[in-house]
Amino acid sequence: MNAKVIGISRHRIGVDGPGVTTLVGFHGCSLSCKYCLNPQSIAPKFKGKRYTPSQLYDEIKNDNLYFLATGGGVTFGGGEPLLQYKFIKEFRKLSGSDWKINIETALNVPLENVEEILPYIDNWIVDIKDIDNEIYHCYTGKDNDSTIQNLILLINRGVKNIKIRVPYIKNFNDKESISKSIAYLKSLGLNDIEQFEYKIPKEIKYFSEYVNDKVYAINENGVASVKEIVKVDKSGIEIRTYTIHNLKNPEIYDDKDHNLLCQRSEITKEQYESFGKTWVFEGYPNVPDGIQIV
Repeated sequence: MNAKVIGISRHRIGVDGPGVTTLVGFHGCSLSCKYCLNPQSIAPKFKGKRYTPSQLYDEIKNDNLYFLATGGGVTFGGGEPLLQYKFIKEFRKLSGSDWKINIETALNVPLENVEEILPYIDNWIVDIKDIDNEIYHCYTGKDNDSTIQNLILLINRGVKNIKIRVPYIKNFNDKESISKSIAYLKSLGLNDIEQFEYKIPKEIKYFSEYVNDKVYAINENGVASVKEIVKVDKSGIEIRTYTIHNLKNPEIYDDKDHNLLCQRSEITKEQYESFGKTWVFEGYPNVPDGIQIV
């Protein structure tokens, strides 16, 4: 058994669990977050380094005295570490109970992953994104049903050390949706809740993604227009325009369809695939022929 690791960060204090910790980031994630701060974790060509549980333990055990003296240990992040639950179980058998084992997770994984690893984890750090499923889906490309089910599983199993992180995500949620998320979490009995704002790197100004037969895109102002240019015949060129709405203030747009949030018609799967390239924006538009962002 081995897993691809995107990085190991030592001597972290108070940010990834109690005491001095070593953060291990796994490659691979179940989500496709638009402002992913660890894009190497989902980059298919990222080489990384592969470890077996024993190889990783041998590399980390040099910090054993720090862990024992401060009540610290190892924090697994990523990416989504719960995709590597079997690896973490084997690692825990090697490290024993003297080290704290912490998880930084979005919990958007199959229920059995959480059930299998639950006895091996000391502290859970959960990035909840947003409780509103429409906002969550727009930002991550997935529904949050699994996240909520797994969170309730932890609560029902009596897990006490759960820290929830609720972010403000520019262009996606706002104070009202954050307040609703926190109210729901508190209704479940969760009180260790941290609010924070995603620090979006300056170079990430645009993004797009193909999801469920649609292409979604956005720029730093929260709105963009996609022009599909189609050659008709000798008579000229037909231009079709698709407007993508600001997620926070859809009512300011007066298009005839009055589309809200992600409920909108975009480029079809066939049209998308016909371009033969991945449509991605990082800093400045880099788009296939026939597509313009205005």
